[in-house]
Amino acid sequence: MTKKLQRLSATEKKIMDLIWNAGRSMTMREIMDQLPEASEWKHNTTITFLSRLIDKGFLTSTRVGKAHHYEACITEREYQDLETKKFIKEIYKGSVYGFVSALCDNGDLTKEEIESLMKRLEE
Repeated sequence: MTKKLQRLSATEKKIMDLIWNAGRSMTMREIMDQLPEASEWKHNTTITFLSRLIDKGFLTSTRVGKAHHYEACITEREYQDLETKKFIKEIYKGSVYGFVSALCDNGDLTKEEIESLMKRLEE
């Protein structure tokens, strides 16, 4: 992907979650039907959110008959990886060790999770 991806707003993330979970392209009607807050939106509000996602490089749109089909350009895992890297860079000055240490020091990891991480690091 040549476009530098921007951070998603909470609503944009909800739309992307729907599309990622569907595992296929979705029409605007399908998105509106499955997104609870969309019932209060005007038609143009949904179009605006979808247009922003296209502009940000997260979606493509293909017209099939009268409907536009919106498809993800990146996977959910790719987005998670990008956000994780941004978070560690911004909050922990790029130190993965600092991030993991904070999780361990705060008691946020269970003993099983720590053991699993240790095994993963040994691989």
